[in-house]
Amino acid sequence: MEFEYDLVLMSLVIFIPTVFALLLMLFPRGSENGMRWCALFGTALTLLASILMFISYLLMLDSYPPDRGETSTHNAGSNLDARAEKAAQAGAGVAKSESMSTSDWVARRQWIRQFNIDYYLGTDGISMPLVLLTTVLSFLAMLASWNIEKHVRGYCILFLILETGMLGTFLALDFFLFYIFWEVMLLPMYFLIGVWGGPRREYAAIKFFLFTLLGSVFILIAMLAFYFTDVRDFDPAADPSKPKHTFDVVVLQRAGSGASKLIKGENPEKVLEESLVTRNERQTLEENISDLPAEAREAHQKKIDDVKKTVKERVDARTGRRFAQDGRLRHPAHRLSDLSLGGRKSRLLGMFIRHYQHCLRRFRRHGPDGFQEAGGL
Repeated sequence: MEFEYDLVLMSLVIFIPTVFALLLMLFPRGSENGMRWCALFGTALTLLASILMFISYLLMLDSYPPDRGETSTHNAGSNLDARAEKAAQAGAGVAKSESMSTSDWVARRQWIRQFNIDYYLGTDGISMPLVLLTTVLSFLAMLASWNIEKHVRGYCILFLILETGMLGTFLALDFFLFYIFWEVMLLPMYFLIGVWGGPRREYAAIKFFLFTLLGSVFILIAMLAFYFTDVRDFDPAADPSKPKHTFDVVVLQRAGSGASKLIKGENPEKVLEESLVTRNERQTLEENISDLPAEAREAHQKKIDDVKKTVKERVDARTGRRFAQDGRLRHPAHRLSDLSLGGRKSRLLGMFIRHYQHCLRRFRRHGPDGFQEAGGL
C-alpha cells in the first residue's frame, strides 16, 4: 500500500490529543505542573500539524488553476465532490502522488464491510478553516486553564479528548464516523461544565446534556433514514442490480440534490441522467469544440457520443426503460421519484415517526394534563 500523506496528516491532527491524553495517565500523583505542560504540548503539536495541513491544502488548490474564461481562483476540480469522485475511481482513496502538494485531501479506508462503514476523511474550503480555528482556540484555552487546581489530570484528559471529538467532526466524511466523533465531543464537554464550570455549573451541565441528547436522537434517526435510502441512482460506480446503502456524506449530498430537483417537479429521467454523469464526463460534454480543427472536432465529437452512450447504458440498467406517460419511473425494484426508504427496518422507523407525530398532535390538543388522561404515549 502506497504512503498516503493526506490520510496520515489528517489522522495525526485528530488523534494527537488522544495520544497525549493517554500519556497523562502515566504521570504520578502530585505532578500537576508536568500534566499541564504535557497537555499544552499536545495542543501545540496539534496546532502545528493543522498549520502544515492548511499549507498543504493551499498547495493542492494551486494545482487546480482556473480554466480559460473562469473568474474563480480555482477550477471545479478542486471541489470536494470532484476530488472524492477522482479518489474513488483511482482505487478507494489511494494516494495519486508521492508529492505532498498533489494530495487530494480525501482519504478512505474500509472499516465495517457489512454496513459499508469506512474510515473516510476529507476537507474542503469550509472545514479546513474550522480545523485551524479549533486548534488555535484549544491551544489558547489550555493556556487560560493553567491556574486550575482541582483534578488537574481529569481536566487535561477530558480537554484533549474534547479536542479530538471537535476535529473529527470537521474532517469525517462518513456519517457513522461523524456521529461517533459527535458523541465523543459531547461527553467530555458535559463533565468539563459540571465540574469546572461557574457558579451554576450543575444547572448548565444538565441543560447542555438535555439539549444535546435530544439533538443526538434526531441525528441518529436522520442517519438511519439516510442509510436505508437506496442511493444507487446517484452513484455512477454502483451496481445497478443491487440496492446501495451508505453513510458516505458526499454520495448522500448528491442524492439530496437530486431529491430537491424531483420535489421541484423536474423530469425524473433527466435527474437520473444528470446524477449518473461523472465530473470528467460532464466536462467532456460541456467542452466547446467549435474552435477546434476539423479532425480534432471530429475526434472529440466521437468522444462525446461515447460518453452519451455510456450514460444511456447506466440509465437503462437502473430503470429498464419502464416509464409511465407522466414521466415517473416504474422500475419494480427501485423508484427514484418516490425516494422511499424501503425494507423492514425503514418501515419500523416510519411507524415510529408517525407515532411521534400522533402523540404531538394529542399533546397540542389536550395539553400536558389532558395528554396523560388521554392515554399518554
